[in-house]
Amino acid sequence: GASAGSGGGTQAVFSVTPNLFMTWSWTNQYYLATAAGSNGTLLADVTGWYTNGVTVQVQAVDGSYQFLQWTGTGVPVGHATDNPLTLVMDRTRDIKAQFVAGGGPVSRTWNGVGNWFSATNWSPVGFPAPGDSVIIASGTNTLSDQVTVTSFFVASNAAVNFNGTDSVLAATDVVVTNGGTVTHAVNADSAAPWVMDHRISIVCSTLLVSQGGAIHANSKGFRGGLSLNTHGYGPGAGTNASNVGGGGAYGARGGTGGQAVNQSPGGLAYGTDVQPEWCGSGGSGGNSQRGGYGGGLIWIAATNITLFGSIRADGEGTTAFGSQYYYSGGGSGGGINIACRTLAGSNGVISASGGSTYAGTGGNEGGGGSGGRIAIVADAAAQAALSPAPTISLAAREGLGTYAQDWQGNGRPG
Repeated sequence: GASAGSGGGTQAVFSVTPNLFMTWSWTNQYYLATAAGSNGTLLADVTGWYTNGVTVQVQAVDGSYQFLQWTGTGVPVGHATDNPLTLVMDRTRDIKAQFVAGGGPVSRTWNGVGNWFSATNWSPVGFPAPGDSVIIASGTNTLSDQVTVTSFFVASNAAVNFNGTDSVLAATDVVVTNGGTVTHAVNADSAAPWVMDHRISIVCSTLLVSQGGAIHANSKGFRGGLSLNTHGYGPGAGTNASNVGGGGAYGARGGTGGQAVNQSPGGLAYGTDVQPEWCGSGGSGGNSQRGGYGGGLIWIAATNITLFGSIRADGEGTTAFGSQYYYSGGGSGGGINIACRTLAGSNGVISASGGSTYAGTGGNEGGGGSGGRIAIVADAAAQAALSPAPTISLAAREGLGTYAQDWQGNGRPG
């Protein structure tokens, strides 16, 4: 046939006289949204659609305040304070330039519920700058971006909730006191290919978790099956057959649900124990009841850690739900990845254990979740020189199942 010509636009106009062959070549485009916060501007508004792989530069311009950082969805990790900021358009991005008043470092205190950049929740009003000291005094602070401060203190009955996988807390000193909590949101992905939504990520020089303080991602991994005959979620999800749920997996196989003839296999192990980068998977639902959620994911990079409290990413069991849940599978333990020079403390706990199932009596119960994965890398010489030596318990235990008269109902240790 004849050629109708060629071009790079989204429309082609031609007359069909002889037979023609048309090849339409497609490429991805991604949308970039840019904005400036109060008391500042952008050098140019570069909002718009961009072809996959195109490089775009956006620059903040100080007004009455000074540029602090970029926030929003798609800010490259480690580049939140770059100005100008270079972006490769390989995904949708929605970024905003934030500005702060000039002057020396101040101490800012958070009260109430809101996002880190909710200026009125801070006293004095405004956003913390890198030189500031921060106290989370009450309520819940949701951290959805990369932030840097000098010191970070979580008080009793206060909580910090990490939202997203790009949110990072960087500080010189981090303290989680008795009754204080650091956690992350539940991972909500519901179909393969599996993608994690949230994790905890802390980078600091010194980390102190006091007795009664907690950095935890318990039950924050992939969800359990939500109802009857619904498999769990995640790469190691528990399966369902005959109204009985298998246990979720991560560091090992999940426990089998059911009896010898009506079995619901647990999920299969995935990921690596060298540097855990996944959260745990959910157990299957059973008999109209949901399965346990997997444990979440915690990343900590610190020079020196002192642990009197707990760092946990345990899977959710069904034991606390009541007898109607004994058909459901438990969630697997999650992931904990710690890189440090030294790990000190006494009576501290680091755990990524699987969730157990309700001990019913019908002999047709759900399987336990497997243990998760824990990796701790420290300086061997510095760790050996600690005095007194730390007494910290580590656990990636299996969740107990109730498979009739058979150990197969238990998950496996991570």
